[in-house]
Amino acid sequence: MEDFMRVTLKEIAAHAGVSKSLVSMYLNGNPAARLQTETRERIDRAIAELGYRPSFAARALAQGRTGMIGFVVGAVRDPYFGGMIDVILDVADRRGYQLMLFVTRWQPEKERRCLESLIRAQVDGVLYQPELDPELPRARELCRCRYPMILFGQRSSQFATAWSDCRDAVCDAVRMLRGEGAESIVLCGYQLW
Repeated sequence: MEDFMRVTLKEIAAHAGVSKSLVSMYLNGNPAARLQTETRERIDRAIAELGYRPSFAARALAQGRTGMIGFVVGAVRDPYFGGMIDVILDVADRRGYQLMLFVTRWQPEKERRCLESLIRAQVDGVLYQPELDPELPRARELCRCRYPMILFGQRSSQFATAWSDCRDAVCDAVRMLRGEGAESIVLCGYQLW
């Protein structure tokens, strides 16, 4: 159980023979902490010897952000959503964010619970793919407090949206396939012809 006990900044400071505030400034990259090489090495040695692991909650509180974004999606088997997740993961990685992915399987109650979980986790923003009713009390509250949220595949005057309208392309494809003699056309599980 001792392995899971948190090492405090006070313990690191005592071990390195420096002040707690100096350790804090050093760990947070504060430019005011102009440390001599020998002092930095003592702090690094104390961190290694004591097995210090930074507290995610404390760091998020100090920085005012968690470094996490949430993505709520209805399904992952569909190639469209799988591709969307890959793109979001790539962008999140490049920007230094971790992605929390919630798959709802199109269940409205699960969609609501997933959104609530992300808000409780205080993620830095939410990408939301299922339909969100803007009249729900939670949606109105999120809009009022300007919570960073992007809705995918739906139009909204309250939230930022990402929308791709591919109706013209689908119509062109259907016309072409019908011209080639197709008797049945299925797109993402929907019978088109």
